[in-house]
Amino acid sequence: MTNSPVKQRRIAQSAMEYLVTYGWAILVIAIVIAALFALGVFNNQSTPTVCLFPSDFGCLNSFVYANGGLSINIQQTYSPQINITAIGCNTNKTTQDMLKVSPQITLNAGANASIDGNLTQALKCYSGGNAYTSPVGTTFHGFIMLNYTNTQTGLKYTVVGQLTQRIEGSNQT
Repeated sequence: MTNSPVKQRRIAQSAMEYLVTYGWAILVIAIVIAALFALGVFNNQSTPTVCLFPSDFGCLNSFVYANGGLSINIQQTYSPQINITAIGCNTNKTTQDMLKVSPQITLNAGANASIDGNLTQALKCYSGGNAYTSPVGTTFHGFIMLNYTNTQTGLKYTVVGQLTQRIEGSNQT
């Protein structure tokens, strides 16, 4: 039982139609994917900034620089006046490498302050005891520790915030 030449041509024609039809479909899909890549749909350059503190504090804005420098604007929403005595930033949630704020920053309820260091030293983020350095565009995941004193009671507190920030160009020393 052999296939006739006409039947073989029909099978070949059917196979060619199948390949051409799916070939066009694959080509269209490839063009659409290439266009999406060209438009930057798959290039995630927008890392959301997450700067969260417990309810008594707010983070109005923050910047982490490639050399490890940190600039942050903190708002105090607690009713009594406080004095910020130290601030630290690191990847392991410890109070090691905290920078003493000198002079202390006094904040009333609703007030805010920008902090990027003290009179002699820039505020830096640390990882494993060393200043955190990373290329521009990468993401820093860490914690901000804030020491403060309640001026009414004299009690000292440490509050920990979470920071996820895209690394900016270095503009601090």
